[in-house]
Amino acid sequence: MTHVAVLGASGFVGSALLTADEPLSSHLTLIDPVEPNPDVLQRARNSYTGIDVRQAQSLQGHHDPGNVDVLLVLAGKTDVDQALADPARAFTANLAIAVEVGEWWRRHQATRVVY
Repeated sequence: MTHVAVLGASGFVGSALLTADEPLSSHLTLIDPVEPNPDVLQRARNSYTGIDVRQAQSLQGHHDPGNVDVLLVLAGKTDVDQALADPARAFTANLAIAVEVGEWWRRHQATRVVY
């Protein structure tokens, strides 16, 4: 049984993956500050053995998915218009995500991280 955690699961790419014809794995942990679209979540629940939804902005504390097989990182803190308007802010916000993922990975080195 493969357990995949998806950081940034409620965005455009995450929603498309959750409703794809081929499931990502048998068990998912979805981590996003935004609640997944109810229709997308229902379709995903029909395809997966287990889905754990965590409404969170980070991998820290009780939001840590623990020892998963794969961490799929789709998270981003800014949209394209915001990034064009303030590139330094977009860089800083997204760098913080990368550092957090790196720190999480140090504690879970057996996990494959896909960025």
